[in-house]
Amino acid sequence: MLPRAIREDHDPLKWLAGVGTLTIFAFLRWTDFRCPYCKVAFRRTYLPRKVTLGSGERTCPSCGRVFDDGSREWPELGPGLKIEHLFPTPAKGIIGGVLICLILVLALGFVRQVDWPVFVWLSGGLFLFMLLLLAIRMPGIRRSMRRYKNEQDSTRYATARVEGKH
Repeated sequence: MLPRAIREDHDPLKWLAGVGTLTIFAFLRWTDFRCPYCKVAFRRTYLPRKVTLGSGERTCPSCGRVFDDGSREWPELGPGLKIEHLFPTPAKGIIGGVLICLILVLALGFVRQVDWPVFVWLSGGLFLFMLLLLAIRMPGIRRSMRRYKNEQDSTRYATARVEGKH
């Protein structure tokens, strides 16, 4: 088992507006990931829960030692992490905002007449935005699935050779 990367969350303006992620300055935060051996940063992300695809093994460019960087292959992720990868936090915010607008268009339609052109444009825009996100993410997901399958196949082959079945 490899040692895990060190995660350092930075929230410099947290003291200005309250506690935790409820602060109005939450967008001024970042996370650094460091090598557990030499403490050199290898990645910085501005998303609180970014899901990264990969084997999980990383070689530190500074000390040359191997550690677990926290990335996982697509088949190893649970449903929540898969959704988080497909629709990161900013995308979920946009989708939620458009859904609220769609609900408002329908709700105001009960008082007056529903503005169908606005509803159709919002729905179509939301659908195209989600399709665009999926199209951007699918090549990486396919590569991850291939890596995972190749790793499983090579593990089975190595196990069969050790047991003398090959």
